[in-house]
Amino acid sequence: MDNVRGYLRRTVLSNKVCVSVVSFLLCCTSASLITATVVSSQPLRGVNTYFALIDELIMEISGRPDLLKLVTSHNRKTASWSEADILNRDKQWRAGNKDLIKSVEKNKLSKFLRALVGASDGRVIEIIVMGKRGCNIAVSSTTSDYWQGDEDKWKRTFAAGTDHFFADIWTLDKSTGKRAQQISKRFVVNGQPVGAITVAFDIVYRPERQ
Repeated sequence: MDNVRGYLRRTVLSNKVCVSVVSFLLCCTSASLITATVVSSQPLRGVNTYFALIDELIMEISGRPDLLKLVTSHNRKTASWSEADILNRDKQWRAGNKDLIKSVEKNKLSKFLRALVGASDGRVIEIIVMGKRGCNIAVSSTTSDYWQGDEDKWKRTFAAGTDHFFADIWTLDKSTGKRAQQISKRFVVNGQPVGAITVAFDIVYRPERQ
């Protein structure tokens, strides 16, 4: 946790603005970052910081047996679920089923994600960790749905079998009023894909603390 928090405190967002696929790629100085899949035609700021933070987050969770156990346990439990089972849980989540929502929001990984968002001074708006079936394993805040498997954040990462980053079209986050840029990546542990991670960043970030 300290590694990710320290990374957030040390890094400063770049002033570069990428308005096209070409200029976006030119902003990526690391070879590992040039594999990004870009959908958004809107400005992306500090792309190196965004990608590096996601990789740091994956490494942090992977190195924590207590957090990784939640991921493996979820995948083991959901492996036998039918599509109807998943859709039923998604329906319950949307309807505000407190037990289901609590089972996700109160687990140790969700608490870890909330602490990370809190340490970002507003740079990070939301973090979602999904399993192999596209269901929520952990969330930093309540999501509109339980199943992300029909969305590009999961389809273009885990389901696509790629380690490319996927940057979706930015949206206005209704709860915060911020312009949120979601960037997702497949979650791989020891060479084995276990799910996907989505981080929503404030693309017009200004430090909340001076």
